[in-house]
Amino acid sequence: MNQRSLFRASASSLLTAVVILLCSSAIGFAQDIATKGEISGRVTDINGAAIANAKVTISGQIGDRTVTANAEGVFEALNLIPAPTR
Repeated sequence: MNQRSLFRASASSLLTAVVILLCSSAIGFAQDIATKGEISGRVTDINGAAIANAKVTISGQIGDRTVTANAEGVFEALNLIPAPTR
């Protein structure tokens, strides 16, 4: 086996290992996203007007998570671990 063939074999093996590693990482990331949830909504007063910058706290067994509504009263809490909430 000459030096050029050895280099090609090594490069091919390295490329294969990198592809396998990247695919494995992507699968793990996708599973992580699939096992988490989210809560979203709009904060309004009794007349239906948006409450800008309202603080929304989600309480659960693993602790509290606070998010802030935007100017239209819309909030979003992403990547929540599934558990009973209050």
